[in-house]
Amino acid sequence: MDRIKEASYQLIYHYNTRCPYELAASLGIEIIEYNFKTIRGVALTKEGRKYIGVKRDLPEQEKRAVIAHEIGHLEVHPGSGYFYIHENIGFVLGKQEREAEMFAAALLLDEPPEPGESVKAYAMRKGVPRKLVETYYKLR
Repeated sequence: MDRIKEASYQLIYHYNTRCPYELAASLGIEIIEYNFKTIRGVALTKEGRKYIGVKRDLPEQEKRAVIAHEIGHLEVHPGSGYFYIHENIGFVLGKQEREAEMFAAALLLDEPPEPGESVKAYAMRKGVPRKLVETYYKLR
């Protein structure tokens, strides 16, 4: 997973931001909010343009995580479209989904948790979903 973290860190350094909205704009990725039912996000490239669709009614912290995840797909797995399905549908994530989630964790979480800080408290402090913090712990 070091190459996934490195891909994220290179973008952070190059564009001087960890904000997925700013990073998407810098990369020329258009973000479109849509009324998806079960899909949280989608990344695709069409005619040389990159797009991320994100479920309109997600809380803002989840939108940021989904956009970061989809940027991971576009940067680490170029050339394909990806759907970020709701996590409770009962299947094991494939390698590309795990890598995109690792990318998002590396992008959004810029410091380790405080000593003794719980996953829930760290997620709340950083404004990200708890699941992303759990991914961050696996990165370390």
